[in-house]
Amino acid sequence: VVPWPPWKFLNPRVLYKAPEVHEALMGLLCHGNSEIQKSALKALFTWKSASITPYQENLLNILDESRFKDELSVFVRTGGDDSLIEEAHRVELVPVLLRLLYGRMISKAGASSSQAGQAGRRKAVLRTLSQLPDKEFEIFMQVSFGALGELDLVQDNQVNQQAFEQDLVSPRRQTGLLKMIETVFETLQSRMVPYAEKSMQVVLYCLVRACREIEKDQAPAADTPEGRLLTVLRNIRHTCIRCLELIFSNTQDQDWSPYVRTIYEDVINPRLENFATETAQGVSGLLKLFHVWASAPKSSFYLVQYNDALLKKVVDCLGVDSARDEVKVFVMDEILVPLINLSTGKELQEQEKMSDIPADEIRSEVLSPYIEHTLSHLSRLLKRGPSRTVLISGVQTLSLLAPCVESSEETTSLISITTYLLRQPPDRVSPRTKSGLLKSLEHFLPLFNPQEDANLSQEVFEAVSSMFDYFKDNANREVLARVFTAFAKRDEELVQVAALCEDLNSMSTKRLEVDYDRRLSAFREVNENL
Repeated sequence: VVPWPPWKFLNPRVLYKAPEVHEALMGLLCHGNSEIQKSALKALFTWKSASITPYQENLLNILDESRFKDELSVFVRTGGDDSLIEEAHRVELVPVLLRLLYGRMISKAGASSSQAGQAGRRKAVLRTLSQLPDKEFEIFMQVSFGALGELDLVQDNQVNQQAFEQDLVSPRRQTGLLKMIETVFETLQSRMVPYAEKSMQVVLYCLVRACREIEKDQAPAADTPEGRLLTVLRNIRHTCIRCLELIFSNTQDQDWSPYVRTIYEDVINPRLENFATETAQGVSGLLKLFHVWASAPKSSFYLVQYNDALLKKVVDCLGVDSARDEVKVFVMDEILVPLINLSTGKELQEQEKMSDIPADEIRSEVLSPYIEHTLSHLSRLLKRGPSRTVLISGVQTLSLLAPCVESSEETTSLISITTYLLRQPPDRVSPRTKSGLLKSLEHFLPLFNPQEDANLSQEVFEAVSSMFDYFKDNANREVLARVFTAFAKRDEELVQVAALCEDLNSMSTKRLEVDYDRRLSAFREVNENL
């Protein structure tokens, strides 16, 4: 047992087990309580190291809230002529400094500190650390991971389940570490790629243990120790999912399959049955994670690889009457639209990137099995007369999805809704939205047989015809002419009219301007022969 306070020792080097005492004090430098850090630091000063003693005041200033930022900008440098730290001292000094900075990152620094203030301090530290050489930055990451840095979760491409039985770090220590990982990936992004695998292991360890403890929940009272622990565990789960989102988004080309399987088993599957209703009141962390998966070719397969019900449950959010508009818009704009763009190759074309995974493979394995289910929900969503924001997202999703539809039981319903929306006044449905509706109609009409529903066929004819008096710009009139041509293919009497409409609205493919020859020829045909 070391007498306290330990900085009263005159010569600690002669202590029994002095190296173990020194190591313990180095560990306390990482503590989130600045007073404990200060006590440990003063104890280390009694070792009278030639590499640390000259910087006692600077190190103590790091622990002083009022002097912290100034000392951070002046003292912590990467080296060079203006550095306060002599190069020969860095080997011994930097590990001490990095441990102090880690403690400051996870510290709440008093009950009055706001979450924004804590986050700002963490980011300020990280911006400084980002200037360190790789070797010193690696020391910081090893310090941060602590006991969890020794985890080895994946063996023979399988996650070692026994690792989750080890109680390595307390829940509250996990909370500080996870907040640090979150801030590091948010702030440094690509700089963290070399540490992504170890970060994934740490996050998954904390996440699985938290989820398994939450599953045992017997609904304890909030003011009991069990209730307070449950709150901490839920916060851990929330932060872990946020960390996963950041790790996946920064390592889109890496294969995380063994980890994803465990994420499904312990995090996604237990919540999937009631996912749509439980996600109705706000965009959840899991939805944000699914957005990241849907945004890259390799990770898009994670959406279907380990539970083919996942995408259906995500799309089911569109059918929950009580779901907020932000949830419905997120599902469409941030999950379905990126997935559709990957399936058609549009996403890669816009980013001018190449992929090892063909768009057709994503389309056939990930998107196609869920097209009918998605169309069904989009049909009902648009039919209910949603808000303007939901309507715009719904029409955009429908227009992008339409080229992927080869046959559908929803065709008649979708054409009916599209026609209805085209006939709405501009204050209800904007010209831009109607433009998207036309693109959808262009793809759905070849799947529709007018003889099966004469009334709907007449409505389509009237709605499309009236649009020639609505759209004045060349781009939309070209689309409109193609839509009318698609409709006319089932009616011989309209074939000539449709051809004239295309000619009257034609654009030259060579000169990217009005095709005067085709237009004049069409006018002549109308005036002389009709």
